[in-house]
Amino acid sequence: MFDPDDDQTNQSSPITLVLTFSVPYPTLQGAADCSFWIRKLRAEAALYELTEGRRMSVARVSRLLSNALYQNRALGLSVGTMIMGFDDEEGAPPKIFYVDNSGMRIEGDLFAVGSGSTFALGILDTEEKRYEMSADDAVALGIKAIRHATFRDAYSGGFINVFLITKNGWERVFTQDLASTIELRHHETTTELT
Repeated sequence: MFDPDDDQTNQSSPITLVLTFSVPYPTLQGAADCSFWIRKLRAEAALYELTEGRRMSVARVSRLLSNALYQNRALGLSVGTMIMGFDDEEGAPPKIFYVDNSGMRIEGDLFAVGSGSTFALGILDTEEKRYEMSADDAVALGIKAIRHATFRDAYSGGFINVFLITKNGWERVFTQDLASTIELRHHETTTELT
């Protein structure tokens, strides 16, 4: 869960902030900008749930963020995010929206956000049956795409966080600090040479 006072949040690496039970919010730009907006959205979602007796829809959450960012677009904010999850209606399909600091909001079925997104999309687009995968295969593909983007893009963060989102909520299924992995490999290689 996101802790706004945690010093880890000022890194440029991806951070996932949890808006509600059903809407994790991966952020891939300015952590400070994103953490402010997530607190605002959490408050709005809590108020909505109290007054309406049900959770706010994923589309509504993305629209609130989009409107707020559009109204503040001249401030030079750095926000690029995907908002995804399931709505409460029975049989509702998963929803995913891309929202950025200009207020642009796009609904789609596949997004990658951040400076390494083109590399990640290159991996995702090569998988022809990506919509028919098991959860384990989808997680493996996500890890491969993020790892590829991280190693090919100098500005990408060094962390891989993969979350599985279902109608019952979300769970973190994989996390890795690639910098530690690289240091370990370098140390093992150096040790073998001596």
